[in-house]
Amino acid sequence: YGARTAVAGVYGPFSQLTLDQPLLATAPYLVPAGILALVSLWSVPRWSRPGRRPLELSLVFALAAGGSVLVTYAAGPVMSAPAPLPPLPGCTACAPLLAATVLDVGTGENSGLIFGSLLTIEGIGTVAMRALAAFAIDLRGPRAGFIAIAAMFIALALLSPMVPKPHEDEA
Repeated sequence: YGARTAVAGVYGPFSQLTLDQPLLATAPYLVPAGILALVSLWSVPRWSRPGRRPLELSLVFALAAGGSVLVTYAAGPVMSAPAPLPPLPGCTACAPLLAATVLDVGTGENSGLIFGSLLTIEGIGTVAMRALAAFAIDLRGPRAGFIAIAAMFIALALLSPMVPKPHEDEA
């Protein structure tokens, strides 16, 4: 959650400092990305299955990482128009997949411990990722913020296959 919410936090400085545009002026560029994000929110629950969710998470995290890197190479407002397309669907698609994965592995007598631990990790990760992105922006500018986010998405894509799969009798 930290990486995907940091994208919104970095986009404002990116718009102001890199594209030399007020954030409101970039709103029309975000409409196609928003539509694609809504399509991903609608479609992901329809094709996702319990046994393959870790792989699905890796896929959407990789999509978000690639999109975050793509944004860093946007040279101006015209080039930045398609740049949000890949990261936003990846960012939005991970939300229902993460929720479903937590429900898949969080059943049984240890469900309270699992949910509590994951929510604690989510809270720490949200603060840490936003701080990392802010630190990168302070050191090198908004493009570095997107690179930091991409690095986190790559790490998540590599770690996702390690999520335990639900037992056959629970799936």
